[in-house]
Amino acid sequence: MAEVASSAQEEAKNNKKKKGFSNLSLQHELSVLIGLMVLVGIFSLLSDRFLTLNNLISVANQVSMVFIISVGMTIVIILAGMDLSVGSVAGLAGMITAGFLSAGHGVLVALLVGLLIGAAVGFFNGLVITKVGITDFIVTLATMSIAHGFIFAYTGGYPIYKNIPDTFLLLGQGYIGFVPIPVILALIAFAAGHFLLSRCRLGTYFYAVGGNREAARLSGINVDRIRLLGYVISGVLAAFAGIIMTSRLGSGQPTAGDTFLFDAIGATVLGGTSLMGGEGTMFGTVIGVAIIGIISNGLTLLNVPFFYQEVIKGLIIVLAVAYNSYKSMRNR
Repeated sequence: MAEVASSAQEEAKNNKKKKGFSNLSLQHELSVLIGLMVLVGIFSLLSDRFLTLNNLISVANQVSMVFIISVGMTIVIILAGMDLSVGSVAGLAGMITAGFLSAGHGVLVALLVGLLIGAAVGFFNGLVITKVGITDFIVTLATMSIAHGFIFAYTGGYPIYKNIPDTFLLLGQGYIGFVPIPVILALIAFAAGHFLLSRCRLGTYFYAVGGNREAARLSGINVDRIRLLGYVISGVLAAFAGIIMTSRLGSGQPTAGDTFLFDAIGATVLGGTSLMGGEGTMFGTVIGVAIIGIISNGLTLLNVPFFYQEVIKGLIIVLAVAYNSYKSMRNR
């Protein structure tokens, strides 16, 4: 038994090297980076407005909230999980924050309440998944529906826009120099996520649990606690993105978070994070988010209807998943 535990511990320690930063991951990141460059070249030829500083800053601003959610989604998927509630959590946190501001509460209080909403939903997701044993797909699908219902119960389906202070609006509408504040916040989220996965012991635990849950358990890692923490991180980041969206719109909109889920999962998978768990990097997710944003922006500049944009993005994500699966099987 001691030999098994020792072997498991060694596997857990090396898991990040073998999975998170494997040659397969680097190959996939290089492939999607080349794809990103090809997309930039194509849209630059088709529209003279695409490759301009103002448009590129606009793209970065548009995808900043998706990227913040994708940081949490990357961690959850590395853990071999899935969080379908992020869009509804973003919407709920944004609406609650707007509601507190409208009622006259201070900005810091409203922000704290919004973030606590995300943490509470993430904790609930993780607790039910780890302790009750219900699959993550079912649990987060249920909380997605619950949060969505609470949004309309709280607002009656109407936006909240009264008494929103200017100091709160700076979070989503302000600039530092020529860079939008949401972009800066997304970069901070990236730096924190990258540091966590590549430099912290906790990041090693994430890869170990996602790569081989039983080996991680035998090596002494509290698997349930690590998985629970992953869902809490995802919930908090989703709430933060929803708060930024509320600030950007200047009001709480009941449907503001509806598109976040698809884009976050799509970007994370495009970036090479394996749906089987144990593999993925924040750099890959950055590239995936950039591809999603550039596709949407480029097609909009070309006056492609929104519903066709959704078809194209869906096809690209299916191809990315198929390619990722093919590369994984070939390198076994």
